[in-house]
Formats: sequence, C-alpha cells, structure tokens
Amino acid sequence: MHHAHVFFLPAEILCDIFTTIREDDSKPNSCATVAALARTCRTFQEPALDVLWRDIKGFKPLLSCLPEGVVIRTTEGQLTLKRLLFAGEWKIFGQYTQRVHSLTIDAYDLNTISDRVVQAFMSTPSSLLPNLRRLQWWDDRDCFFPLLRTLIVPTIRSMTLCSTYWPCSESTSFAKSALLASLGARCPSIQEFFCTYRGHPEYTSDAICEAVCGWRDLIHLTTGVLNTQALAHLASLPSLKSLHFRSYGFVGDPQPKPIPAFISELEEMSIAAPSFSHLTRCLK
Repeated sequence: MHHAHVFFLPAEILCDIFTTIREDDSKPNSCATVAALARTCRTFQEPALDVLWRDIKGFKPLLSCLPEGVVIRTTEGQLTLKRLLFAGEWKIFGQYTQRVHSLTIDAYDLNTISDRVVQAFMSTPSSLLPNLRRLQWWDDRDCFFPLLRTLIVPTIRSMTLCSTYWPCSESTSFAKSALLASLGARCPSIQEFFCTYRGHPEYTSDAICEAVCGWRDLIHLTTGVLNTQALAHLASLPSLKSLHFRSYGFVGDPQPKPIPAFISELEEMSIAAPSFSHLTRCLK
C-alpha cells in the first residue's frame, strides 16, 4: 500500500489540515503551531500563511509584520509608529495583508492604536486589505469612519456595523449616513448585512435603504427601518433567506405601508413594531 508523503499533498489539502490545527480550541498555542509550520519548508509556507492570516481580530496582527523597532508604545499604552514606512516595507506588509479574508474590529482595538497608525493605514500605496470578504466593525464614532471607509472593498460579502462603545452616539452624523448610502456601490456583492447603528431612524433608514436597493445577491439582512422602495426590491430577490427589520412606526408614520409579497422562500423574518395593531396593518 502506497502512502502519499505530506510534502506532495495539494495546497488545498494542506490548507484544510492547517485550518483544523488552528481551529482546535483544545490547543491554546494553535496559531503558534501554524506559524511554525510556515517556517518549516517552502511547501508549507504559503498554505500555512494563508490559514494564519485568513481571519484576524484587531490591528495588532497587521502591525506585527512591520520591521522591528517601527512599532512602539506611547506613554498612554497605545501602539504607534516611530517613523514613516518605506516602499519596500509596504510591499512586505502587503504580502501578508492580501491573505486576510475576515477582520473584526471593536472599540478596544481602536482605542489601542494612535492617530499615526490610523493615518498610515489610510495612506497605504495600495488597498489595505484587498481581498477582504467579511468585515465586522463594532464602533460608531465619527473619528474612525475614514479608517472604516479605507477597509471597505468590492470583495466584501458579509458586513456587520454595530455600536458597542459606551457612551455611544445617539445622533446620526452626516459622515455615518454618507458611508452607509455608499455601500451599495462600494460593495456590490454583499450577501449578508447586519446594521444596528443607533441614532435617528429616519436618517439612517434613508442611507441604508439606498444601499439595500443596490444589492442583488442578499441572503441575510438585519437592519432598522426599511422604506417601501427597499422592501419592494427585497421582495424581488430570489436569493433572500432571512429578513429582520423595524416598521415605520418608529419614525412616526401613521399609515404603515403593506409589506409586498416575496418571491423567495424566506426561512426567517421578524418585524419590530410599536404595537400589534401597527404590525397588523403592515401585514395586510
């Protein structure tokens, strides 16, 4: 019986093996193990690095691939840059960041980086994360929206935009509305969208509805108020499987519009309404 040597396995099989190692919750040093495999030989290097960088949390992993001594801590404990980066260093940086498919950022991650890091990430010679597929952004402070805008690329399929920072903004800024309204054009292939930003529903509604009407491949949508145009568009999508939204009662609409018939077979649907009678009028 012949046994295939591990060095001759296809890259896809090696990726599956390395993914299993990394996702093994019983091994606290699983990422270190995959990193060690990447240094073992050339055969392991590329698939191991792909697995290691595929899903990252926070900006610290991105900063870790910069040359030693470039990243330092401020007296307040924030990560900052000692100097500007040279073209060759950005090229090495891109060899790692192009592997990132999923990024999760929360308020803590943003609080631990300095303005220098933010400005550097916004000034990269090419797209910061050109192959990003999934973005989770758990913060709604205006000062970080330019950085968020830098991360938004056409390859994104799943996006979560939520507020966790306390105290969080209760108002809807122009920057937030402009960003939300642009998502339909900036991320045309979105399949999953979850947005629970706080603020004035009528303002966020207009922006989100503008984006929703630009998506043709939506499968899952969780958001706030949807207007008649957005609901009609969603009803025409054969791909839609789950829908969760709020009725117009939250913005004082005395005559809620009936929900149109959907051509897709929805597996999940929930509607938040101010009263049962209001919901009944929506469903007529």
